[in-house]
Amino acid sequence: MSAVINKALLIILKSNILYRYPLH
Repeated sequence: MSAVINKALLIILKSNILYRYPLH
């Protein structure tokens, strides 16, 4: 269960970084 939450947080964090600093 905590692994799923951890994965979700990681995805949210990644998308947040990509949103702020787009690669393209």
